[in-house]
Amino acid sequence: MNFSAVILAGGKSSRMGRAKAWLEISGQTLLARQNQLARKIGAAEIFISGHAKKNYSEFGCRVLADKFPDAGPLPGIERALAAATSPLLLMLAVDLPEMKAIFLRRLVAEYSENFGVIPRHEKNLEPLAELFGFGPAKFSDLKSMALP
Repeated sequence: MNFSAVILAGGKSSRMGRAKAWLEISGQTLLARQNQLARKIGAAEIFISGHAKKNYSEFGCRVLADKFPDAGPLPGIERALAAATSPLLLMLAVDLPEMKAIFLRRLVAEYSENFGVIPRHEKNLEPLAELFGFGPAKFSDLKSMALP
Protein backbone atom coordinates (compact mmCIF):
# COMPACT_ATOMS: atom_id res chain seq x y z
CA MET A 1 0.00 0.00 0.00
CA ASN A 2 1.32 3.44 -0.92
CA PHE A 3 1.61 5.76 2.08
CA SER A 4 3.67 8.65 3.40
CA ALA A 5 4.79 9.07 7.01
CA VAL A 6 5.42 12.04 9.26
CA ILE A 7 7.37 11.77 12.48
CA LEU A 8 6.10 14.39 14.89
CA ALA A 9 9.28 15.59 16.60
CA GLY A 10 8.73 19.31 17.12
CA GLY A 11 7.36 19.46 20.64
CA LYS A 12 8.57 21.92 23.26
CA SER A 13 9.44 19.15 25.75
CA SER A 14 8.69 21.63 28.51
CA ARG A 15 8.12 18.95 31.17
CA MET A 16 11.22 16.98 30.19
CA GLY A 17 13.49 19.98 29.77
CA ARG A 18 15.14 18.73 26.57
CA ALA A 19 14.02 17.52 23.17
CA LYS A 20 12.60 13.99 23.29
CA ALA A 21 13.69 13.29 19.72
CA TRP A 22 17.34 13.11 20.82
CA LEU A 23 16.83 10.84 23.83
CA GLU A 24 18.65 7.55 23.38
CA ILE A 25 17.37 4.09 24.13
CA SER A 26 19.78 1.22 23.53
CA GLY A 27 22.17 3.56 21.73
CA GLN A 28 19.60 4.91 19.26
CA THR A 29 17.74 8.23 19.40
CA LEU A 30 13.95 8.12 19.46
CA LEU A 31 13.91 9.99 16.15
CA ALA A 32 16.29 7.52 14.51
CA ARG A 33 14.14 4.66 15.79
CA GLN A 34 10.89 6.06 14.41
CA ASN A 35 12.56 6.87 11.08
CA GLN A 36 13.85 3.30 10.89
CA LEU A 37 10.36 1.95 11.67
CA ALA A 38 8.72 4.05 8.96
CA ARG A 39 11.30 2.84 6.42
CA LYS A 40 10.95 -0.77 7.56
CA ILE A 41 7.20 -0.83 6.97
CA GLY A 42 7.58 0.71 3.51
CA ALA A 43 6.68 4.40 3.71
CA ALA A 44 7.08 5.92 0.24
CA GLU A 45 8.31 9.17 1.76
CA ILE A 46 9.07 10.24 5.31
CA PHE A 47 8.81 13.73 6.73
CA ILE A 48 10.05 15.05 10.03
CA SER A 49 7.88 17.67 11.63
CA GLY A 50 10.48 19.43 13.72
CA HIS A 51 12.15 22.62 14.80
CA ALA A 52 13.35 24.85 11.95
CA LYS A 53 16.74 25.45 13.59
CA LYS A 54 17.62 21.79 14.20
CA ASN A 55 19.79 19.77 11.84
CA TYR A 56 17.99 16.60 10.75
CA SER A 57 20.14 15.93 7.66
CA GLU A 58 21.40 12.56 8.97
CA PHE A 59 17.90 11.11 8.56
CA GLY A 60 17.51 11.77 4.84
CA CYS A 61 13.99 13.10 5.28
CA ARG A 62 12.33 16.33 4.26
CA VAL A 63 11.86 18.55 7.31
CA LEU A 64 8.58 20.38 7.76
CA ALA A 65 8.75 23.36 10.10
CA ASP A 66 5.49 24.38 11.73
CA LYS A 67 3.78 27.49 10.39
CA PHE A 68 2.48 28.02 13.93
CA PRO A 69 5.21 27.11 16.43
CA ASP A 70 4.35 25.92 19.94
CA ALA A 71 0.83 24.93 18.94
CA GLY A 72 1.11 21.18 19.54
CA PRO A 73 1.11 18.48 16.85
CA LEU A 74 -1.64 19.90 14.61
CA PRO A 75 0.58 22.36 12.65
CA GLY A 76 2.97 19.50 11.85
CA ILE A 77 0.13 17.30 10.72
CA GLU A 78 -1.23 20.13 8.56
CA ARG A 79 2.16 20.61 6.89
CA ALA A 80 2.52 16.87 6.27
CA LEU A 81 -0.93 16.58 4.72
CA ALA A 82 -0.03 19.42 2.36
CA ALA A 83 3.39 17.93 1.46
CA ALA A 84 2.51 14.23 1.11
CA THR A 85 2.29 12.80 -2.38
CA SER A 86 0.63 9.55 -1.23
CA PRO A 87 -3.11 9.29 -0.53
CA LEU A 88 -2.40 8.01 3.00
CA LEU A 89 -0.39 9.55 5.81
CA LEU A 90 0.96 7.69 8.81
CA MET A 91 1.35 10.06 11.74
CA LEU A 92 3.87 8.83 14.28
CA ALA A 93 4.89 10.67 17.44
CA VAL A 94 8.60 10.57 18.20
CA ASP A 95 7.98 9.64 21.84
CA LEU A 96 6.51 6.17 21.32
CA PRO A 97 9.63 4.07 21.99
CA GLU A 98 7.71 0.81 22.30
CA MET A 99 6.12 1.08 18.85
CA LYS A 100 6.70 -2.04 16.77
CA ALA A 101 6.79 -2.57 13.00
CA ILE A 102 4.28 -5.42 13.28
CA PHE A 103 1.76 -3.06 14.86
CA LEU A 104 2.28 -0.37 12.21
CA ARG A 105 1.92 -2.96 9.43
CA ARG A 106 -1.36 -4.02 11.01
CA LEU A 107 -2.45 -0.38 11.12
CA VAL A 108 -1.75 -0.07 7.38
CA ALA A 109 -3.53 -3.37 6.68
CA GLU A 110 -6.65 -2.15 8.52
CA TYR A 111 -7.01 0.86 6.25
CA SER A 112 -9.93 0.85 3.82
CA GLU A 113 -10.78 3.45 1.21
CA ASN A 114 -13.47 5.12 3.28
CA PHE A 115 -11.79 5.06 6.69
CA GLY A 116 -8.64 6.17 8.42
CA VAL A 117 -7.38 4.07 11.32
CA ILE A 118 -6.66 5.21 14.85
CA PRO A 119 -5.42 2.76 17.49
CA ARG A 120 -7.35 2.24 20.69
CA HIS A 121 -6.11 0.66 23.90
CA GLU A 122 -9.05 -0.23 26.11
CA LYS A 123 -11.03 3.06 26.01
CA ASN A 124 -8.11 5.34 25.15
CA LEU A 125 -7.32 6.47 21.62
CA GLU A 126 -3.73 7.03 20.44
CA PRO A 127 -4.14 9.78 17.84
CA LEU A 128 -0.39 10.26 17.35
CA ALA A 129 0.08 6.84 15.78
CA GLU A 130 -2.66 6.83 13.18
CA LEU A 131 -3.17 6.34 9.48
CA PHE A 132 -5.14 9.07 7.80
CA GLY A 133 -6.54 8.88 4.28
CA PHE A 134 -7.08 12.32 2.87
CA GLY A 135 -8.91 11.44 -0.27
CA PRO A 136 -12.68 10.94 -0.02
CA ALA A 137 -12.57 9.99 3.67
CA LYS A 138 -13.29 12.60 6.29
CA PHE A 139 -11.61 12.86 9.68
CA SER A 140 -14.89 11.88 11.33
CA ASP A 141 -14.75 8.57 9.44
CA LEU A 142 -11.83 7.24 11.49
CA LYS A 143 -12.34 3.83 12.98
CA SER A 144 -10.49 2.63 16.03
CA MET A 145 -8.39 -0.50 16.18
CA ALA A 146 -7.94 -2.25 19.50
CA LEU A 147 -4.35 -2.82 20.54
CA PRO A 148 -3.45 -6.43 21.34
